[in-house]
Amino acid sequence: MVFTKDFVRDFYRVIQQDRVLVLVNNDIDAICAARIVQCLFSWDQVIHTIVPITGKQTLEEAYLEHVEGVKYVLLINCGGALDLVDILQPDPEIVFFILDSHRPLSVENIYNAVQTRIILKQEQVDSDIPDYEDIFRDDETDSDEDSGSDAEEGKRRRFDEDYLAKKQERRIWNQKRVEVMNKYQSTCYCGSSSALTMYIVAFTMSLNTTDMLWWAITGVTSQYIFHKVDHDHYFDSIGILQDHVSRVSKRFDDTEAEYSMNSLKISFENDIMADLYRHWNIYDSLCQSIYTASHFKVWTLKGKSRFHEFLAVMGLSLTQCRQQFASMDATLRNDVKSLLSEHSDKFNIDQMALFIPTFVASMGYRSKLSAVDYALVCATILEDMTRSDPVERFLMASDSLHRNNLAIFEKGVAQAIKLQSVIMSQVQFLLSTNAVTPSKSFLYAILSEGSPESAHFQSPLMLERLAHFTLEAFISSEKCSARRKELPLVMLCPLGVSSDMTLVVGVPPMDTIKNDNSRNIFGEVFKHVQQSVQCRTQHDSFDSHVIEVAKEDQELFLEGLLDVLSA
Repeated sequence: MVFTKDFVRDFYRVIQQDRVLVLVNNDIDAICAARIVQCLFSWDQVIHTIVPITGKQTLEEAYLEHVEGVKYVLLINCGGALDLVDILQPDPEIVFFILDSHRPLSVENIYNAVQTRIILKQEQVDSDIPDYEDIFRDDETDSDEDSGSDAEEGKRRRFDEDYLAKKQERRIWNQKRVEVMNKYQSTCYCGSSSALTMYIVAFTMSLNTTDMLWWAITGVTSQYIFHKVDHDHYFDSIGILQDHVSRVSKRFDDTEAEYSMNSLKISFENDIMADLYRHWNIYDSLCQSIYTASHFKVWTLKGKSRFHEFLAVMGLSLTQCRQQFASMDATLRNDVKSLLSEHSDKFNIDQMALFIPTFVASMGYRSKLSAVDYALVCATILEDMTRSDPVERFLMASDSLHRNNLAIFEKGVAQAIKLQSVIMSQVQFLLSTNAVTPSKSFLYAILSEGSPESAHFQSPLMLERLAHFTLEAFISSEKCSARRKELPLVMLCPLGVSSDMTLVVGVPPMDTIKNDNSRNIFGEVFKHVQQSVQCRTQHDSFDSHVIEVAKEDQELFLEGLLDVLSA
């Protein structure tokens, strides 16, 4: 296997010796990792080119366009699941360094000791990676096709006992290989945050900064709030981050007088899972956040009344709750967390779902900024479909992470709040119109084409975010039976009138997610549907549970999906 044993010696010290091409996926964790890489390369004067990519096609295009004069290629959150050497056909001297959280990794990359290196510690390597002997054979492939002067020899070999025995052994081996690979590729999920890995590289070389630590925190947080990793994985990551935050905080306290008011200070908090409430108001934030909205069923009159009762029991008036959070009475503002915690049991609220252990940043007298909000705002900018140029969106999202670019961040906050309201409105519409349709083995919902709201969900991340919200809201409704609560959800969004394709995402059952299992079966399921029915599809995303289907083949695709999941 080609996993790096020493991140500095086997990765960073190697690539800093030559020109590097950095290909960065269109996700928050990748952007955060790229910012750390960019800082390190600038300090060490490493010649490099950073290119954002959105899928497999742009990966190939970017590689071909920028590979001239490059010896090392660093791929961040992309390429790990692809046979890079086969797809890109690189020159023999080019080496790929893969920093990718997507799992499972391609076995071709794992066992290619010549041109691929995977930036992963041995203890982080998945135990279910197949053994080399089970998937590769070093002996020459036997063939029944003989020609020319070897034809007679070939005929004799067909009746040779040893030859027949070898052929049978090969057939058995091939069958076993298929079984092993099917098991290995049966689910997709995410591993360690790439931003956290790059921060550890910087820390090991004593080149880390507080900003880098904040970017690592944002990358880890994005994985959790966008359902890429489960609760246990997130807790492991923030445990590592807590150690770094404690060390940085102690240094800050020891030399506080030397710091300017613009210095970044990070602290650990048990925060409310109420999206953007510090920049909004606590009423709308709680009403439009996935857990509290679903728990109270705020889209119903009874649910809204129950929610108002909850606020009243806590002693929070509607007048106070609907003010900007920063304008609330200072005593109430400071007591919100304790009030929520104190009264949650009376309303059967799960505190593990209501609160999130996370980090907040502060600079001088400015308001605190939470890592959750940072990740949400960055994602909103990155997936802003009103901007057609993905490179422009990538650069703006990257700039929003820099604390000196608060204007971009604050503009992103306004966009994120608007988007949160759109998501809530769409969930309410889907439930009120019974648009979440149960089938035998899954739920599905199709967004209306041409509606102003649907334009917001023509990106995989936002459609998946809507799907998770819709699924939790649906299973919390009184109409939902116990059996339906165990079903996954497939959501479809037409890609505008100018496209003949529909974007499709699949999310696992809610009980699976709540039981700390973020693995998603839809990557393999979609592949089987492609093989079993004659429908036009495109699978350009690095997330295997995201696919595009021709609009006219939607019904055929759903029928094939039902057959595969019912088998």
